[in-house]
Amino acid sequence: MAMNDEFNVYDPESPGIKSTYRILLIIISLFVFVLIVRLWYLQIYMGAQLEFYSQNNHLRRIDIIAPRGNIYDRNGVLLADNSVSYSLYITPPEFKDTEWKTVANILHMSVHDLNAKLSSWDGFSYTPVLIDPYLSWDQVSQILADKPFLPGTTVQWQTKRLYTNGTDMSHILGYVRQISDRELDNFNRSARASYVSGDFIGKYGIEKLYDHQLRGKDGAIVKLVDATGKEIKTYTYIDPVQGTSLTLTVDAKLQDYTSKLMQGYIGCAVAMDPTTGAILAMVSEPSYDINDFSSHLTPLQWNKVLNDPYHPLENKCIQGMFAPGSTYKPVLAIAGLELHVVEPKTTIFDPGYFVVGNRIYHDWKKGGHGIVDMHKAIVQSCDTYFYRLGTLLGVDTIAKYARLLGFGRPTGIDLPSEKAGLVPTSQWKEDTFHEQWYPGDTPPIAIGQGYDLVTPLQLLVAYSAIANGGSVMRPHLLYYPTATTLDYTVSKLGVSKKILDVVRRGLLGVVNEPGGTAPGARLKDIEVAGKTGTAQVIRESAFKNVPESKIPEIYRDNAWFVAFAPYAAPRISVVVLVEHGGHGGFASAPIARNMIDFYLHGDSIP
Repeated sequence: MAMNDEFNVYDPESPGIKSTYRILLIIISLFVFVLIVRLWYLQIYMGAQLEFYSQNNHLRRIDIIAPRGNIYDRNGVLLADNSVSYSLYITPPEFKDTEWKTVANILHMSVHDLNAKLSSWDGFSYTPVLIDPYLSWDQVSQILADKPFLPGTTVQWQTKRLYTNGTDMSHILGYVRQISDRELDNFNRSARASYVSGDFIGKYGIEKLYDHQLRGKDGAIVKLVDATGKEIKTYTYIDPVQGTSLTLTVDAKLQDYTSKLMQGYIGCAVAMDPTTGAILAMVSEPSYDINDFSSHLTPLQWNKVLNDPYHPLENKCIQGMFAPGSTYKPVLAIAGLELHVVEPKTTIFDPGYFVVGNRIYHDWKKGGHGIVDMHKAIVQSCDTYFYRLGTLLGVDTIAKYARLLGFGRPTGIDLPSEKAGLVPTSQWKEDTFHEQWYPGDTPPIAIGQGYDLVTPLQLLVAYSAIANGGSVMRPHLLYYPTATTLDYTVSKLGVSKKILDVVRRGLLGVVNEPGGTAPGARLKDIEVAGKTGTAQVIRESAFKNVPESKIPEIYRDNAWFVAFAPYAAPRISVVVLVEHGGHGGFASAPIARNMIDFYLHGDSIP
């Protein structure tokens, strides 16, 4: 017994040993349980997401910008096409800091600008970031030659817009560029869902207004790459779908011819079918090359356009607001005849001036026109006759009939940023200047001066209504895919044919009768009807009695001419504005005549 007491014999059944086994078993069980839970979490719960991350480490997706729909003129002439360009993409996780300066130098940009481009990266994915959509051939060659030393860079072909008449069509077609963050922020929720950063969008003109139809559906290339980013094979290719092609009402030959006629002038010229509202030509000068805007535009080029005092980016046809001058007189003629304030044979004696209170308003013809009725007043553009008629009507009545003809509101043409012009009223003056309307305010309004402001297109719509028998048309540029049988009539003048005929015969006399102010618009075999307008601009008093030829151009009057032809069944109406061109009969009428002649006779006119 004593011997056994001196040694501790191992006994697996002892309470201490059993307690130790139990603790170890619990620890092992907990470890196995945690391991199983972790495996379940990774394989089952997180499996799809981890698989996605794993594939992203080996798959690269590059979007292929869909070709935009083509744009054609009314005769099928191609106006806007697509050409191949090359774009640079960078995958940030593979792009090394040491490469930034090299790539920036190739792209002719600063490292700061390159960093700004890469700032759109989300921070964890391997989706390439579009850096430059318009690489030159030299840049493509440099990048491909240095590709082994520029991991993370990819050159991919894309499509870009190509305009066949880059200068002639700039204010109609507009241009395409990458969407800005500001534009994205300004979109409403539904519009924003259709665009993402880096997308290309129409910035102006038809490209902007019909962007959803033209832009198509982008495709994509998904490539399999190794750990260094080297391409192994193309994993998936999704074809881009080209956008819907559009056909415009414009006649490309007339557009080109009008553009040549307007070269060297500041102003605009528009031609329209007066019976349908279809725009046949629209030229605003100076212009710009939209191909430059749809690719790289250097800061020097951009600043040159922005700082041009004649605003080439402005479409003067719809955004320029000018005093209409004597082209406004038919508004008063219609109002006076409709309200029986005057009759066609009502005459006045014009001594060459008109007096209201202590103010004298001079006629453009010194010594006056003598005995004048409605017809002679229109043909010879007698200011005194319309000073008197305007005073009898009053400004608010003049405004009523001006609005009937479409003044004072946008015409509704399918181009963005159209201006509304200004039709003054007594209430407008009260609201704007907190002054009442004085009798002396009306005579300038009666001859299209003073507060009157119109766009050239508004003037064309008004004269088209006179030409077609009283229908105010909505001018439009889209011919197809919209239905060609749509009625673009906005309203009816509600003026009798007899009254319109009086005005129309007067407009015919302007061009074709002795004493008419627009003999320069006359054609041998086509009866042209129209009206000149000479609208004063702000002029220094020093030039008050100086001959027009000796006045600096910037202070000369704006020259208007509005016309339609053939007189009996009009097929074309035209408005021409030459800024600082002097008298409308000399500066603008010949341009309008040539446009009409070219359109009605085909392209045989030199």
